[in-house]
Amino acid sequence: MVNPLALTDIEADRLVLCEGPQDRAFLGALHQDRKLPPAQITCPSNHKLPGGKDGFRLFLLAIRAWTSFPRLKELVIVADSDADPTAAFQSVAEHLRAAGGYPVPVTPHDKAAGSPSVVVLMVPWHDLQGALETICFDAAAGAHPAEAGCVNKFASCTGADNWPPQKFAKMRIHALVAATHRQNPGVGLGNVWAQAPSLIPISAPAFDRIADFFRNL
Repeated sequence: MVNPLALTDIEADRLVLCEGPQDRAFLGALHQDRKLPPAQITCPSNHKLPGGKDGFRLFLLAIRAWTSFPRLKELVIVADSDADPTAAFQSVAEHLRAAGGYPVPVTPHDKAAGSPSVVVLMVPWHDLQGALETICFDAAAGAHPAEAGCVNKFASCTGADNWPPQKFAKMRIHALVAATHRQNPGVGLGNVWAQAPSLIPISAPAFDRIADFFRNL
């Protein structure tokens, strides 16, 4: 796997663009653990651009000026489904159209042919609400079922289980990580696989579908 912190050039045929550093850390750990095909993994904030989906258009415009851009054969955009997976995908498609010069997939997870080809992966999946934290909680709950049960009770008690799905997911994983990592309860998803990988096992079945997606592109 190409170093996910490489910023100034395209160093692999496949470039994976995600929303933020937490996604980048997850995807880097997943590629390494599952021995996925080489990819350069980055996010807009890694280039001093706005984070999240709002940074996609500016990033896509910027890389067209890189002298190494012709090397790029495949662009994979990874985005959270949030509360409305269809609307979230359409937002990504609009950023592609606004950047210009890129093929725009009609549906998630289907590749649009071009130079480079483009495919959009929605997380946790194209028909599921939530975010990366949704599947991270599933993976962590498998490793720490008792603590996960306590977190679910806490969410019900505080009313957080009525929050929008992506915010609910963030609350649950942060609470579970804090409750299971005495050494540093504040460790975030950007550092958890480097500092305490057993908290959210990257080998967990919860991540299999995403690993298979990248392996079968």
